[in-house]
Amino acid sequence: MKNKDIITILYHIIHPEVSCSNPFTYKEVEGLFKFHSLEPFLFLAYKQGLLVTSPEEETKITKQYQIAIYKMSAQEEELKLIKETLTSNQILFLPIKGSWVRACYPSPELRTMADLDILVPKNKLKVVKACMLSLGYTSEHEGGNHDVYHKRPFMNVEMHRNMVDESYTLSKYYRNIWDRLNPNEGAYECALTPEDHYLFLIAHSAKHYGNGGTGVRSVLDIYFYWKKFPTMNKEYILEELHKLELVQYEASLYALSQSWFEGVIESEEITMMGEYLLSSGVYGTTTHAVASALSSMDEATSLSSRKWKYLWHRAFPPFKTMKQLYPSLKVFFVFLPFYYLHRLLKGLFTGKVAQQTQQLKHINEQQVQKNQQIKDKTGVQK
Repeated sequence: MKNKDIITILYHIIHPEVSCSNPFTYKEVEGLFKFHSLEPFLFLAYKQGLLVTSPEEETKITKQYQIAIYKMSAQEEELKLIKETLTSNQILFLPIKGSWVRACYPSPELRTMADLDILVPKNKLKVVKACMLSLGYTSEHEGGNHDVYHKRPFMNVEMHRNMVDESYTLSKYYRNIWDRLNPNEGAYECALTPEDHYLFLIAHSAKHYGNGGTGVRSVLDIYFYWKKFPTMNKEYILEELHKLELVQYEASLYALSQSWFEGVIESEEITMMGEYLLSSGVYGTTTHAVASALSSMDEATSLSSRKWKYLWHRAFPPFKTMKQLYPSLKVFFVFLPFYYLHRLLKGLFTGKVAQQTQQLKHINEQQVQKNQQIKDKTGVQK
């Protein structure tokens, strides 16, 4: 199995007129599609004769696709219900990320989503919580960049305080986002222009790319987005990308989408980016995340010193980050030492401390340097 097999299959799905002389076995590629959360595309591959399958595998593929349709339909129904509830409570809101992008795909069920993401004003979060509880959701987590709600069997909703977490430089661009949104008269649902939503897609992708990597789905998002909105204002997009300091990253990501799904010849840098994304999975890997964090530190210090510094920052994040994780600190800041202790004990009991310590041991200088090289050549910002 080769990582790039998934790209070959996706290319032939997008271009059914191009014949594929060597079909793949389902066992060869199943893991790759799962790693990148693109399982529904296996059904299209099967229908187009791109896969060699057994009767049992055909049943499995069909069932997976039917589940994807069911989940998509349920998410859309829940989103409609949430929109109606927020509107009736006169709360401005902006659906972001997956729920908007999936409409650009040939069929919406092809774009899987783990959760629904909705931006709401910070001063309305208590009312939003009451709304979500009234709809049968349970509050799973409060604080950080978003509050998390769950409804059995699989509905997850994230109510965002900010477009981008405040710990990222990119968040400055979206600091006054509500001033740029104008809902229709009498309506409470807001929307970004196609250009601004594209910019957010790039910014969100860059955040993951700079952390632990992002996967094939991010490239598909960009590809299908341009198919849906081919006449976007490129001058405006470029102007805003300069403000975000993502001109090079967007150009690299777009070039990669054209290479993978249109057969355009790629440069050495784009090949490097593609290999990194193929090994990252949909949300990146912890190994990439650690290597990225270490590569962002002072190169003059030894790798072992950087590893200790990484562990220290993981155990004791700055006060700004702690306020996001524990909102009560905004008022009762004297409890900071107790929250640090709580965080450390939680990490010990859940095994996260031991896990990250082991991962650090296996990170070498070559991996850190390669991570930095990839970011330098393809453009990224944390």
